[in-house]
Amino acid sequence: MKCGNYKIDLGCGPGKQKGYIGLDKHDYGDLYRKGYFKIWDLESGCLPFCDNSAIEIYADSVLEHIKNLIPLMNDCWRVLKSEGKMIVIVPKAGSEGSFKDPTHVRFFLPKTFTYFQKGVRQENYDIKPWKVEFLDETEEEKSGIIKVCMKPDK
Repeated sequence: MKCGNYKIDLGCGPGKQKGYIGLDKHDYGDLYRKGYFKIWDLESGCLPFCDNSAIEIYADSVLEHIKNLIPLMNDCWRVLKSEGKMIVIVPKAGSEGSFKDPTHVRFFLPKTFTYFQKGVRQENYDIKPWKVEFLDETEEEKSGIIKVCMKPDK
């Protein structure tokens, strides 16, 4: 397990964010061998980091591929420091981007993220509480994507 002030890029693919530790289930050859990211199955619900060790988690175009979303989100909550944040970018349900990829297993609306907030059914589903802030809501309508900033409510 890694401990520190990390920035983590979930499902990074070969285009990992600079300055982040990338996690992806696919081996991208030289990029993996050079240590740019770690091969990791996000479906395991257990990230290879200590509690309260990350200042940011970036998840661009990855959560729609995750079958077991709640365990992953709970582990992101565990790994993030109380002042940390998680940036999520997903295709909006009903958009072409949400349906055209046959590997998408779930769909999102802006209100999907309210289920992660304290007191909004979150206790019924064993979901760790988050503070949710939406970014670029007007842009989301045009592009068919949802951009969200979430902070652990610890």
